[in-house]
Amino acid sequence: MNNDPIEKAIDKSLSTAITGVSKFFGAICMPAAEELGKLIRDQVKYYKLKNLIAIKSKIESQVNLPLHSESHVSPKLLKVLVEEASWEEDDIIQSLWAGLIAGEIKANSQSDNAVIYTDQLKSMSAYE
Repeated sequence: MNNDPIEKAIDKSLSTAITGVSKFFGAICMPAAEELGKLIRDQVKYYKLKNLIAIKSKIESQVNLPLHSESHVSPKLLKVLVEEASWEEDDIIQSLWAGLIAGEIKANSQSDNAVIYTDQLKSMSAYE
């Protein structure tokens, strides 16, 4: 979990704003629920993007090699990273996801063999 006070403030502000807006528009106009849904989707996108950025940084620090167009990773593995790992906010679990991708980058692997490990990572929690 990130301890950056600016990101914490942004997260708290977004959460507070969405709660307040939800109550207000829900009380005066039901069609506003659609707009609220869009607002919540935007917040989820921000949350997932923030997690992907943290994982990207961890991958870069683990690879320690210049990435170039000849570096390959299975599209299936990247799909799982974007769809599943982006929900992970725990620093240790993010490091495990990063290690999986970094290993594939270092091996310059185009196979999708590493995808078998993603189910274990998806089911892990910070307490395991």
